[in-house]
Formats: sequence, structure tokens, C-alpha cells
Amino acid sequence: MPQVNEFTEIVHLLKDEITGAKKTARKANPIPFGQERVKNKAAAMARFQNLSPEEKRAYIQEQGLENVMKMVRGK
Repeated sequence: MPQVNEFTEIVHLLKDEITGAKKTARKANPIPFGQERVKNKAAAMARFQNLSPEEKRAYIQEQGLENVMKMVRGK
């Protein structure tokens, strides 16, 4: 049986691990940078009510008035 340099073997193992991690990451549903995910609409509403007026304006501009109105109405 041929012998392989231990560092070469480590590099191959790392390559396999990185490849597996990339495949797993592609299947994931990541949260975009600078955003957060809440569990339900009640939590979203509570979070929205605690925002400052400037943050509320930015949130409405980002999400759209119609989506924010649906959240507030509970639909």
C-alpha cells in the first residue's frame, strides 16, 4: 500500500469538509445580513412597536406599506 504524506492527507480531508459545508450551506435558508427572523406575527408586531420613529420609517420603506399594514392587522 502506498504511503501518503500526512499533510497531503490533511489537505484532502479539509477539501472534502469544505465541499460538504458548501453543499449544506446551499440547502440552508440563511437570514440575510442585517436582518432578523421572528417566529410569529405577534413577535413581529411587538418588535415593530418598540422601534424608534426613524426605524419604523425605514422598516416601512423596506417592507412596503401594504406588508406592514397586513402585519398590523394580523393577516
